[in-house]
Amino acid sequence: MITQQAVRPTLKVRIRTVRPSLVDLRFRDDAWIVDKGEGVFAVCVGNSVLARVRGLGLDLPTLNHLFDRARHRLPRRRR
Repeated sequence: MITQQAVRPTLKVRIRTVRPSLVDLRFRDDAWIVDKGEGVFAVCVGNSVLARVRGLGLDLPTLNHLFDRARHRLPRRRR
C-alpha cells in the first residue's frame, strides 16, 4: 500500500535569548523611575514602562540618583 506524506524539511532554529540590562548604555533613551501614585513606581526607558515597584515618595529621588549612578559609572578595572 502506498501512503502519501507531506514532506517538510526539518529546520532547527536556535535563538539566543539575552535579558537586557537597564544599565546597558545601548538603550538610546533616558531611563528613570516615575511615581505613578499610591506607592507605585514605574521604571521607564523612553515612553515604555519596563517594571513596576512599590515604594514611598521619599524614596524616589534616591532611587533615581542610584539608578543614574549605576548607568553612568566607570567600568571596573580588570586585574
